[in-house]
Amino acid sequence: MQQPRNAQELGQFLGMVPYYSRFIPDVSTITYPLRKLLRKYQKFYWTKEREKAFLKLKEEISSNRVLVPFDPELPVTLATDASPVGVAAVLSHIVNNVEKPVAFASRSLTEAERNYSQLYREALAIIFGASHFINYIYGRHFVLITDNQPLFRIFHPKTDLPKMIFVRLLH
Repeated sequence: MQQPRNAQELGQFLGMVPYYSRFIPDVSTITYPLRKLLRKYQKFYWTKEREKAFLKLKEEISSNRVLVPFDPELPVTLATDASPVGVAAVLSHIVNNVEKPVAFASRSLTEAERNYSQLYREALAIIFGASHFINYIYGRHFVLITDNQPLFRIFHPKTDLPKMIFVRLLH
C-alpha cells in the first residue's frame, strides 16, 4: 500500500478504515490529519504529520491485534477518552486480572464539538461509549474508566448522581 498521491486515492484508502475501526483504538484521532485533506477546496499537500498518520494507520490495519469475544459471565469495563478532534471508547473484559479488549469505537468531533471544554468532551466520550456499547452494558454492572477527575467524582459508585445530570443521561 503506497502513499496516496491525490485526494481520490486518499479517499479510497480511508474508505476501508470504517471496516477495521472497531479493531483500531482511537482511529478518529489517527485519521484526523488525513481527513483534513478531503475537505472541500483543500489543496493536497503531504506533510510529515500526514505521513506519520498514514503509516500508523497502515500498521494498525495490518496488526494481529487480538480481541476476545464478549462473554456475559466476565466482568466488563468501559474506558473512554477524548482528544481535541475525537472521542473513543474501549469495551473490555477482565480475564485473569488482565484487561482484554472486546471492541473499540471512536468518532470525530464536529466543528462545534471541537469548541467544547475538555470536561464536556470527556463527558461526550462517556455518553458516546455507553450509547455505542449499550447492547453489552445495558442492565449490568460495569466499570467505567476515565482520566477526568471531575467526571470520576460524578460517576463514582459512592456518589449519587445529581438529579439534573441523571435526567439528562436518561434522554
